[in-house]
Order: sequence, then C-alpha cells, then structure tokens
Amino acid sequence: MTIKTDILKLVLLLLLAQTSAFAAEAFSSMLIEPFYNFYGENHYSVRGIGLGNTGVSYKNNMSGSLNNPATLSLDKKTVIELVYLGDRGKVDWLPYLYLDQDKANFLIGIGTRFTEKLTAGMTYSIEKNIQLRVDDIPKTALTDEGYSEIIGTADYIQEVEQSSFTAPISYQINTFLSLGLSLKYSNFKLKNTLFDTFSGSSDVLAFIPQLGVLFSPKNFMSLGLSYIPETKTFKGAMNYSNGASETVSAKTLPSSFGIGATLSPIDNLSASLEYVHRNYSKINDLDDQSSIRAGLEYHPIALLSLRLGYYSAPNYIKNPASGTLDSAQEFFTYGIGFNVNKVALINVSIRDSSIFKKGDINKSQYLANIQLNF
Repeated sequence: MTIKTDILKLVLLLLLAQTSAFAAEAFSSMLIEPFYNFYGENHYSVRGIGLGNTGVSYKNNMSGSLNNPATLSLDKKTVIELVYLGDRGKVDWLPYLYLDQDKANFLIGIGTRFTEKLTAGMTYSIEKNIQLRVDDIPKTALTDEGYSEIIGTADYIQEVEQSSFTAPISYQINTFLSLGLSLKYSNFKLKNTLFDTFSGSSDVLAFIPQLGVLFSPKNFMSLGLSYIPETKTFKGAMNYSNGASETVSAKTLPSSFGIGATLSPIDNLSASLEYVHRNYSKINDLDDQSSIRAGLEYHPIALLSLRLGYYSAPNYIKNPASGTLDSAQEFFTYGIGFNVNKVALINVSIRDSSIFKKGDINKSQYLANIQLNF
C-alpha cells in the first residue's frame, strides 16, 4: 500500500464521514432511501423479468403479484413458490470504494385460492441487499514523539438489508375486473463497521400498502394499474459498539405507480407494454425515474414458454459526485418456462445491461424459480 493510496482512502473516508454513516441521521438517509436502488434492489418475478420486468397488466403467481396485487391468480387451490437470484457482482463506484452483495437473495411464498373470486397469500423476501465497502482503511495512533503512524488496517463497510413479508389479496369482481390490495411489512437492517467508535447497527420498520386493478374488456386484452402511496418508516435507534446511541427519525419512502397493457393477438403469443414511474424527487439529490418496459411471450407447445423483453432504468441521481459512475442501464431480458405435468412450474430468466450499453454499469443476472401446485 503506497502513501498516495493511504491518503486517497483517508480523504474518501473523511467524505463518507461527512455525508453518510457516522451520524445516525445521515447514515439512515443515504441507505434507507433509494440512492443505490439501481444496484441493490431485487426483482423476484422470474417470468416478469423474462418479459422486460413487466407484470402490471397480466395474471401472475405469488412473486409476480408484487408488481400488482390484482394480478394474483392461481391455477390450483394452493401454490408454493421459491425464487433464487444469482449474484450481481461487484461494481466500482469511486476509486477504492465499491458496491457488493454478500448474502443470498431469495423469495418464498405460499398462496391459496379460497373461492372462485378470492385469492390471497404471503411472501417473504430479501427485497434489498447492498454493501458499500472501502477495503484496508489505515488505522493510526500517536507515537511517544507525537507523530502519527499506521498501526493496522480495517475494512469500512456500510450495509443495508430490507427483508419483507408481503400479503397480497386479489378479488375478482366479475369476468372483466379484479381488484387487489397488498400490505408489506419491511425491516430495514442498517449496519456500519469501522473501528469501535464508528461501528453500529439499527433496525427501522415500515408498513407499505399497494393497490392494484386488472381490467380485461376482451379475451385478448388486459389493462393493469398499480399504485404505492408515499409512506414513512417508524423511528429507530442507531446503537454503536462503544455504547452510544442516537435516534433515527422517520424517513420518506416515495410513491410509485405502474400502468400497462397486454395483448394476445393469437392463442400462443402475447405482448406487454408498461410504464412505471417512481417519485424519487421527494428525496434530496434524486430525480424522478420513469421506465418503459416491454415483453413478448410465445408458447410453441402448451407446456413451454419462450420470453424476450426490454426495459430502461434511467439514472435518477441528480448531482453525482465527481468520479462516480453513470448508473443508467438498459436491459435486454430473456427467459424460458416449463410446466411439468401441471404439478411443477420452472422458470429461468436472465437480464443483461451489457448489450444496450447506456451508462457505465454493464451487468447480467440470472433468476430461477420453482412453483409447486396442489
């Protein structure tokens, strides 16, 4: 490690101390809000990712209902679903500072069709998983002569994990209209690690409702609308390893809505086009984000589905720090689904932002799920 490297890391650490984690308020503000959602936010609808991250405007299973609770529809009385997301890989954000994930991302869900009109369920998922790291920060101490010397190193780590229980309910009013409601209970776990003075953790809770509508005026057409109102977290506390504690005030979770249409011009082909808007400008240093999403699904035979899609993820960071990456991405997606004797459904999808290179971050990720029908 050179002296120049040590100085750069110390300068970076000083900037982080001023802007993020060493005050409880700044720490929770930077991570609980969606500054790094472009990297750490997880999408669990494997079929939906294969179709360009759509899912507002067609019937869905448990994971897909996270996009719109009104779309929850089960072929059998009871369904169990397990989803696994592949590793996203490390992203260099600033010199010597990078984003990473160190935990498995998964969803498990169970749903039941209580009547012909009423369907409900429950999912548990790791909804967000971010690790912000600076490796080998110099630890200094004063010598007997009054000089500062390096006596060791430590890794500086900020972590956030959002784990959520989500309960969707879908009610079919008639053959044309379904209404949906879900309530999400989220626990934001925040952790900061660097020496004893600056190491601490916090748990912050939030209840997040979502409303949805699915309208099918014709057999070959369905229209969807989903809305998440602006909510706030509960207050929390940041507890440091040296015994100190600070209050974390309530934080804003921005509103969002999605609207879309799915058409099936022939029996074995469907096309979806959707628009999703997130009101990130309610948060300092962020702009609103609008995403266009499109997908095609083709069934060459009854038990096989082939999928292609595209969606945009524009950069929403208003004034990025000098040297940071442009987080804008445009994803090409593709997937396949197998229906095994109508008892098990297996889906695999891949999303890739290296084909349509928009910004500086070009990554791919695979998703897989299995659904058991009873």
